[in-house]
Amino acid sequence: YRHGSGEGGALFDPALQRFMSMRATQYDFFRPTPKASLLGTLMIVAPILCYGLLLKRDKDQFEKKIRTGQVAYADREFKFY
Repeated sequence: YRHGSGEGGALFDPALQRFMSMRATQYDFFRPTPKASLLGTLMIVAPILCYGLLLKRDKDQFEKKIRTGQVAYADREFKFY
């Protein structure tokens, strides 16, 4: 295919075709193994768990500051906390 000749047609890229074929058939060749299950679970559960622990740590630190009097009542963001 030469774009300057005015002929119609489509470019064929073998690497792109292999990639698109792989994407279309990846579920046909997937085998559920313990490793795949573990990785899938960790990719979902681990970020949620880490985010939850981060929020709990920040809340506990803030509550400790409030209970020890390090944050004045007037400076608190939420007055009815």
